Amino acid sequence: MSEFVEGEWKDFVFKMITEEDHPKVLRNLLDVFCKDAPLMVAAECSESEEMLHDFATFSALVLKQDLTHKLSFCAWDKRTGEVK
Repeated sequence: MSEFVEGEWKDFVFKMITEEDHPKVLRNLLDVFCKDAPLMVAAECSESEEMLHDFATFSALVLKQDLTHKLSFCAWDKRTGEVK
């Protein structure tokens, strides 16, 4: 599966998420997804510390579970090494 999604394109490197990537991926989800996703905004998740904590806990469990199935991937900025 990973051969279909991993690789470089323009300023990005696409790769499967590893356990070492989890802290950066979770931080990105909290900083970007929770604050900007319409559903999260409508549910006022970005304004509730409790909701953010619950989202982070759930996301961490999903990422850990996915290490077996290898379905989660992300884009990394080539210059900064940050998750995009």
